[in-house]
Amino acid sequence: MIPKNNNNFMKLENIYFNVTGADGVGKDSVLKNILELITGYKTFREPGGTEEAEVIRKIILCISDEERENFFNYAKNLNLLPLTKDYITKAYEIFKASGSLLNKADDKTVGLMEAYLYAASRNETNNKLVTPTLEEGLTVIGSRSVACSMAYQANARNLGYELVWNINKPALTKTPDFEIYLDIPTELAMGRLSGRTGKQDRLDNESFEFHRKTREGYLDYYEKYCPYPVYKIDASGTIEENTLKVLDVLNKYRQN
Repeated sequence: MIPKNNNNFMKLENIYFNVTGADGVGKDSVLKNILELITGYKTFREPGGTEEAEVIRKIILCISDEERENFFNYAKNLNLLPLTKDYITKAYEIFKASGSLLNKADDKTVGLMEAYLYAASRNETNNKLVTPTLEEGLTVIGSRSVACSMAYQANARNLGYELVWNINKPALTKTPDFEIYLDIPTELAMGRLSGRTGKQDRLDNESFEFHRKTREGYLDYYEKYCPYPVYKIDASGTIEENTLKVLDVLNKYRQN
């Protein structure tokens, strides 16, 4: 059991870092534990983090075409940054040209739409949350990053690393000081996903091959493309064990 009291609160340096990992690694549970032990921070999830980015998240994760159409229309009326508007317009054009995204899980059309939407969310969050929070002197902690686009859309959706990187590059106005990547074999991740009783979305229902290629994409990105430091953690243990491994990393950046 990890003790939680005021004496154990950790204050980190004025840094920005993300925690990433494929579906099923336990990232959300580990991050929840970490946030209960840290002070002086703001956190966000990708996609999401601002009002606008949360709507973009709904576009990505909803299952029905009708819901997606409604969220697209709602997003167009928000106070979006110019680049974000451009991304969403391109994503919407792809969606409409597809006719329907139902039963197109492995189609490149889905991947290209997702790539623009994730970049749109990233642009909003970097400019409206990450940079202002760092200027306040606080720590910024993100859940997921551009690494996820390189894993899911570039590799699992077969769009290719160069295309997805070029889509995202204009939105990366601030990159993290480092990232913590939680890694487990795909078989273990799929077993954990099948045991979920609450959260279920479109990405959870993808095939084994999709999830295998997602993990491969993360590993390729961090080995060959990532421009910032990454700490790779074996997350095959319990949530408590994985939390302690992440805390070991964060101790390098603590102020107190």
